[in-house]
Amino acid sequence: MEIASLWFDVDASSVEPPTVTREQVLPLGSLTWENFERLCFRLAHRGGNVEDARIYGERGQAQEGIDLYVRRATGDYATWQCKRYQEIKATDIKSAVTKFLEGDWATRTKLFRLAVASSLNATELVEEIERQRTRCGGVNITFEPLDRNRLSLMLKDHPDLVDDFFGRSWVEAFNGPEAAANLSGRKLSLEQKLNARNFVQILYETHFRTIDGGIPAAAPIFRGAVLPMQVFDRYVEPAIELVESIIEQGQSPIVRPENGAQDAVQGGPATGFFRREITTKLSLSAGLATSDRFLLLGGAGFGKSAALRVVLHSLLNDGGRFPALAKSWGQRLPLLLPFGFLAHHFAENGTPTVEGALKAWLMVLGARNEVLTLLEEMIGDERLLLLVDGLDEWQNREAAATALTALTTYVQTRRLPLFATSRPLGFDRISDFGPDWKRANLLPLTTSQQREFASYWFRHFHEAEAALDTTALGQAVTRDATEFANNLSEDPALSDLGGIPLLLSVMIYLRLMGRVLPRSRLAALEELIKALLEDQPRRRAQAAMQRADQSVVRSRRIRHGIEYLAYCIHQEPNSIILPNERDGTVERLLPYQF
Repeated sequence: MEIASLWFDVDASSVEPPTVTREQVLPLGSLTWENFERLCFRLAHRGGNVEDARIYGERGQAQEGIDLYVRRATGDYATWQCKRYQEIKATDIKSAVTKFLEGDWATRTKLFRLAVASSLNATELVEEIERQRTRCGGVNITFEPLDRNRLSLMLKDHPDLVDDFFGRSWVEAFNGPEAAANLSGRKLSLEQKLNARNFVQILYETHFRTIDGGIPAAAPIFRGAVLPMQVFDRYVEPAIELVESIIEQGQSPIVRPENGAQDAVQGGPATGFFRREITTKLSLSAGLATSDRFLLLGGAGFGKSAALRVVLHSLLNDGGRFPALAKSWGQRLPLLLPFGFLAHHFAENGTPTVEGALKAWLMVLGARNEVLTLLEEMIGDERLLLLVDGLDEWQNREAAATALTALTTYVQTRRLPLFATSRPLGFDRISDFGPDWKRANLLPLTTSQQREFASYWFRHFHEAEAALDTTALGQAVTRDATEFANNLSEDPALSDLGGIPLLLSVMIYLRLMGRVLPRSRLAALEELIKALLEDQPRRRAQAAMQRADQSVVRSRRIRHGIEYLAYCIHQEPNSIILPNERDGTVERLLPYQF
């Protein structure tokens, strides 16, 4: 054989690759007990026929021998007891079953699962399991022990849970390289994800503390003497009216021409398709949990921005405030972006992108350079959740329409959930979302919700005074809130305005200054107008990091328009003006004021 030929490949028999066995058992014992219980909870949700699953009780409470329960579509329950034992004895199994059977949940449970982080293969444990299985069977309960081997087998089908609790390297070793490759959209490791959430929480809480300390605390007369109150400490969850559109076929209404011609209606009414709206009233959080595309509509001062801020705060903390949202979005990484900032980004940049706007927004909030790299990875992660505030707030209509198109395309192609807010008329001017979006209107606060909101502020001011003990403090808060609500109810017009959180805050501010409604009605109305025309636009511009140079001029023009309209109304009989006459009055004023 010539030496030169040794440098060329030749046909040869194939060599079998080495045998590589995947890991079959996960290190469940390395989890903290909180994470072990959390893993069991997430796994319980993955079971078939599950309607709901919840942790039962808090630390220190009697838990009736269970840690979580699952309500199934059949109407019965499965209960879990989770024990992160490194070693387990037969007496531990017997004790767990005894404690469960003596509790109230035994009468409602069809399946009782004992989940442990250790192995249950020892002969004495197997014998005890069979004794307890027979014992539970005697009262028509199935006993199912889940040790590290059984739990690991179940987790073979859930590489995302393995990734969440053990990391990507364990996914590759335990679930296989293919499963790990399918998670490539998850840019952040478990540690990076937790760090990113922490950084984002600090950025937003600092921002919210700066821009939204509450009208009463921010008033010049109290500034420096009363600390701001964070929006999530004073928030009252409102109700919403969910609006769903359906297509129905039926007879179209007959429209007779004004000239009385008969041929237009000959042949009977026509049959066609028309849209019908169905409205459902429910809580804000329950409504948001129903869709990954949600548009929340509300007038000025109804609390749209506050809703986004509280949702973001809840998701970045333990999620206990809104359990339904935690279930739907708890594993996601929320980012809140003002639409005004996004529209400005598209107006000022040659090649704007949504990701570029998100990065620029985080930099404006004060993200440090060493954090930006991590947050850039977060923006590219498939677990992102976008909260976009104020789709109606823009200065350049063309840029706003382009930004909105880019935003909807971005979330659709990346399959990201989006929760957006807008005033109804402003949004209609630039776009209309498709049928895959759910739409809801914020409803005014009820009388009881107004009283609850007022209680937060009275408590805050009494605590700032620090002159009362705990009992006296509670009594003073109840007294002041009740008196305020009663005074407000004496004037129907002011009572209706109290359903709007912004205006309710102004009236609480007046009450804290010693002005009693409705005797101070004129002062109240002046403050309410000022809040709507001057303060609110300035605060929203500040929240979006936008300039508001024209706000003073704009508010003066709007005030003149309102004054002129009010004057025209009072000139009419009974001070009543029809909508078309109102619109004509405003149109006549436009050339002079705007």
